[in-house]
Amino acid sequence: MVPLRLPARAFWVTLVDAGLLVSASAAIVIALGGRTRFDVAGVRITLRAATNFFLFTVAFGALRLWLGRGMRPLPAVPLPDRAFIEAERQRFEAPEPATRAVWLYAGAALLGSLVWAWPHLLRFCGWASWR
Repeated sequence: MVPLRLPARAFWVTLVDAGLLVSASAAIVIALGGRTRFDVAGVRITLRAATNFFLFTVAFGALRLWLGRGMRPLPAVPLPDRAFIEAERQRFEAPEPATRAVWLYAGAALLGSLVWAWPHLLRFCGWASWR
């Protein structure tokens, strides 16, 4: 059998990777209690057990091993430019000093959090009681 051309193979492996990610995610969500029902073109679909999605995940995984062994995940998606990541890394290594506006926003956030936290702190310390 003649292998598929590399761009076509990368596209199909990317589709298999996407199916693998979607089916594994759905299996995890359903296993954790995310059962649901929805209608598609007049047909009601009920997701109650993760078994089908687990089987889809196994099938997509086996297909991925057969089609794309040795290829990186999502091979048809181009890799990002490293210059942008390096610029962000340099920005994090040498941050700018906080401006007055930043300190004002931080103070507002602190005071805003006290609105909901203060009654709980009073009750926790025993200074206030309510029924």
